[in-house]
Amino acid sequence: MNFKEIYNATDDSFKMQFLFELLEKDNRLQKVFLNSIPSLSSVGSKPEQNFDDFSRQISRSYENFLDRMQIIDIAEVDWDDYIPPHSGYVEEWEAYESMAEREIENAFSDFENNLLQFLLQGRVSGVIVELIAFLKAAFDNDIDDPNCIFDGVEDYLINYKLKEWINFTIKKLPDSRLDDNEILNALKLFFRYFKENIDPEYILLFEKLLLYLLEKIQDKNKLPSLNKITSINKKYFPKLATEIIKHTDKTNWEKTAVELMFDDKSVAEELLDKYLKSGERDKYIKTAGKLFESDEHYWAEKIINHIKRQDDERFFVKLNLRYCIDSNNVKYYIKIKELLTENDKRNILAKLNYNLELKAEILKEEKEYEKIKELIKESAGSWDFTNVLLNTIKDYDPDFTLEMIRIHVAKLMSDSKRNRSTYQRIAGFLKYAKTIESQQEKVDELILSLYNHKPNLPALKDEFRKAFLK
Repeated sequence: MNFKEIYNATDDSFKMQFLFELLEKDNRLQKVFLNSIPSLSSVGSKPEQNFDDFSRQISRSYENFLDRMQIIDIAEVDWDDYIPPHSGYVEEWEAYESMAEREIENAFSDFENNLLQFLLQGRVSGVIVELIAFLKAAFDNDIDDPNCIFDGVEDYLINYKLKEWINFTIKKLPDSRLDDNEILNALKLFFRYFKENIDPEYILLFEKLLLYLLEKIQDKNKLPSLNKITSINKKYFPKLATEIIKHTDKTNWEKTAVELMFDDKSVAEELLDKYLKSGERDKYIKTAGKLFESDEHYWAEKIINHIKRQDDERFFVKLNLRYCIDSNNVKYYIKIKELLTENDKRNILAKLNYNLELKAEILKEEKEYEKIKELIKESAGSWDFTNVLLNTIKDYDPDFTLEMIRIHVAKLMSDSKRNRSTYQRIAGFLKYAKTIESQQEKVDELILSLYNHKPNLPALKDEFRKAFLK
């Protein structure tokens, strides 16, 4: 390989770091580099970009991107240029999708390189210009998709390509040396442009990038200048808003976090963590209760270890019941069963017909063994018949347990579509049967009868040997 080939094959982050180290050690080379950067005589003397110029640059890039999109043709597929996305059989829809994606990729093949150049030059505003311009062009794209390759071309351009480039920028930021004033100005321009030209809900697309830029600002004393940009409703960038306030107005952080906790779960988690660490128990319980009501499945796991019966008995019951079901763990039912009415228990069991294992474990806690037997009888021969289900009755009625295994195995053996997987399951249940006290002789007889099945079943015998049954 020649130098150019080796260079092109080398990771960009390594090349950038190598360049920075060379420049740091050689003042002469620094001057050459700075003088080579377009429209830049020195890093320290970059003029602050004004909003009109920023807007004009977006308009130019927007027109450029629209022109590129107009020549993208995914309506007519050129099979002569088709390259399969992987080896093996490829569905027709997958082939169409692969070619359409490649068509779009080719139209913007220089996008990442342009972003990288802006970062090398320390021009954060240039990066922002390109990303916003592409977003606007994606809204107005005129790409014809008669074959419905994408669920929506706009959706693909924004939620796949744009996100891909935003993540690329974030990945490259740690290797970039950015000026505080350039970052601050870029953030101000970004928010003003959104406020005047774009639906602010799309700010969330950029929030992770904006957070990285905020973190790159060395002098946090400069952050108060960002307070004015938050005149846009903070719900559109909740995490960023609370991070700015954390550095600029700590006394209002909690108030802001409370306002935004339903808009960003990480903000809510940070708020709960603050209450725990500061010992503000009443605030924790009240906030946790509101969050739990908004999304029981998500918050149950987060708060289950921090809510006690004496905090709020009704909340305690609802929380443990939710987490009992979500975690498939009967111990959370045990914690609350004495607080439940008979009607409560019936309602809970009625909701668990899709989860017979947990239902049986709860019935065991209530000593409802006859109901457990009915569940097991109904599940024999199906995938619902499991060792966990059998465990709930094994010690109470070992004879019944073995008889149900015998019936279940017989149903599996009678299936005309049985295969090696079926034999593996049968071997597993017979191995389990050996753990049933006082049933060893009957289990051995059952194993022997199946092992000597007529006609001969070599695959079944093999699975028995693997399970150490014979």
